[in-house]
Amino acid sequence: MKITLIALLSLIGFASAASAESTAVTKSESESEASSMRTCRIIFPERPNDAPKVAYLYDGEYNHRVNLPSMNFSEVIELPQGERTITIWPSKITDPENIPPEAPQLAVKAGVHDFYILISPHRANPTFPLQMRLIDISDEELKPGQTLWINQTDHQITGVLGGSGDLNAPEKRDWWEKSAVKQRLLPG
Repeated sequence: MKITLIALLSLIGFASAASAESTAVTKSESESEASSMRTCRIIFPERPNDAPKVAYLYDGEYNHRVNLPSMNFSEVIELPQGERTITIWPSKITDPENIPPEAPQLAVKAGVHDFYILISPHRANPTFPLQMRLIDISDEELKPGQTLWINQTDHQITGVLGGSGDLNAPEKRDWWEKSAVKQRLLPG
């Protein structure tokens, strides 16, 4: 059985300023204001060798050309606020009324301001074998030296960090202070 535990390091931080290429329409000055935008970043930690390395994230208005990194976060992607469904596809979405039914989609609620998109393989979709999972970090901020551990399994995980053990319950996230993993991660 494969157990997935994702560690998102603050060194790769969510706050770095990089802009995604928006191609469907030109944004106006008012749309670029921070109060009207939310941000996200993508990570694809289990990317197979044959998986795409670049795709387009469509937010209902704009196409954003994005890298699908396996060992790092993507650049910061600015998306409009409000409830919306985002789609990832190998090419630009040019007709919003005819989005391919097999295109991976992700619902984003209006209150979500900052988030990560965790991409994983999805072999059941032969056309574009990806699936997306939203990790809402709107009320959280990675501080220097902290590590975010996300247990996406149904199993308790025990981690030994520094000289102290800690637990990460199923479907839970924990923020751990600066410390290197000195021992191992074990199923609980």
